[in-house]
Amino acid sequence: MKAKGLRGARSPRIMRTHSAGRIPPPTLLRNPVRLELNAMGLTKVWVEDGCILCNLCPEVAPEVFVLEDEHCWARPDADLDENEEEIRQAAIDCPVGVIHFEEE
Repeated sequence: MKAKGLRGARSPRIMRTHSAGRIPPPTLLRNPVRLELNAMGLTKVWVEDGCILCNLCPEVAPEVFVLEDEHCWARPDADLDENEEEIRQAAIDCPVGVIHFEEE
């Protein structure tokens, strides 16, 4: 009797299942699902030192950000609730990451 080797044998695949009610990891989705974040509202916005004066934030949110000769700043009287989406976008797009905000 001749012993059979492992050549050509397949190892069993391990399949992981996901709990009911949970969303599978994005790599398993055919169409990505956008998850909405429950924004609580902004309480403060500011621009730290290090701004390169690229003019991005005044273009995205002109009611909030002011670009002057040597610096950029956020208007203290700006309506943060009205411009929340633009402020968040400016903070995400800032090439040097100096736009910050606080949330409730």
